[in-house]
Amino acid sequence: MGSPYKLLHIYWINRPLKKEEEEIFDDSFIGNWVEDDYSFLFFKEDAKEKLNLLLDSDNELKILDKYEIKYDQWQGKFYEPIKISNFIIIPSWYRICQLQEGLIPIILDPGVVFGNCLHPTTRHCISAISDVMDRYRIKNVIDLGTGTGILAIVAAKLGVEKVWAVDINPLCIKTSKNNFKKNGLSDKIKAIHISAQDALKRYKDIDLVVANLSYDIIVQLMETAQFFKKVMILSGMLRSQWSEIKYRLERRGYKILKEWDYEMTWFTSLAVKKEDF
Repeated sequence: MGSPYKLLHIYWINRPLKKEEEEIFDDSFIGNWVEDDYSFLFFKEDAKEKLNLLLDSDNELKILDKYEIKYDQWQGKFYEPIKISNFIIIPSWYRICQLQEGLIPIILDPGVVFGNCLHPTTRHCISAISDVMDRYRIKNVIDLGTGTGILAIVAAKLGVEKVWAVDINPLCIKTSKNNFKKNGLSDKIKAIHISAQDALKRYKDIDLVVANLSYDIIVQLMETAQFFKKVMILSGMLRSQWSEIKYRLERRGYKILKEWDYEMTWFTSLAVKKEDF
């Protein structure tokens, strides 16, 4: 079976759409990407008729623009299973007859959010989590900027007791919850629509923090003591940015156990607090 996403129909709306307003849409609705004070509504099919009903109910609601883009232009060519470490990432629409012995399957529908395993930072984070679980006993994990939920799923599949999957984007929460359900992990992983800063204040009993985020956000998080846990996996940084983050970690008493890089461009690191191990 091919991907259910062929051509994406994206509507730019002049304000964030409320959850109850989304109920007017049918199964062609993929989700609502909230950006600042706007909404980007994603559909598998043209949805102008349904949107007109919504516009009629609110005179201030307006469509600012409409875009059409092929799914693989937006999300990349996630067509077939991808092997990373001991995992096999399987598109939810792909029918696989037999798994290679020893591989751990993950069913993934990335929708239109980040985390389909094509980007090197996602792949390296999966390898880093696998490495951590081989070395240490990790009970609780927080995944900051969970996206599709793929890294939270990896941690849960490797036997951690609890994972908090955090994202500020409501569409990421919707997508990740769908993937947790597909993998039978809804009881083990809690998806939370909250900022990373607020999540770190709320959930304190954490052994491992996974943060595949932009450099600017990582720097902001490093200003708060709650960010620093026993084990840290940080990713999404360019070369010069990683040098600065590495310096900050080492000043905090961390040892860099392992680094990954893609063409000396994207960097991922695994660091541990020396006094804890």
